[in-house]
Amino acid sequence: MWDSTEAISLEKSTVWETDGKTFEIWICPLVYSLIVYCNDIILRLCQDIILFKGEVAELLLPSIFVNISARKDLEIDLHKLICLQLKEHIFVESNKLMKSIQVVLNCLNELRIRHVMERSSFVPSRRDVSKVIKLI
Repeated sequence: MWDSTEAISLEKSTVWETDGKTFEIWICPLVYSLIVYCNDIILRLCQDIILFKGEVAELLLPSIFVNISARKDLEIDLHKLICLQLKEHIFVESNKLMKSIQVVLNCLNELRIRHVMERSSFVPSRRDVSKVIKLI
């Protein structure tokens, strides 16, 4: 399968490429490489199992995307790097590994849901707005 002693950088396009790979061969090293940037201890504890279980990697990838998206303290512009790699290797017509597209779309949907939830939690209720208006 995949040699865990081989360190794969996210900057290397080989970790993102799907051509000639099965879903498991593609997702395991990618998620393993991404999880390094998470600051969630639970996610980090799952790192070793991700190398051998594509189902676990697929299940955790949306949470990893959410965790990484919230990080602002990284030395590299990881958000830009991920967007560039997705554009070049996943969302291209030549990508025949349809499940890779579905998994990434699921991650983006999870990011959207979290963003909407965060925004809606800051929106004051009608009652709160009425109280403020009465004070003015």
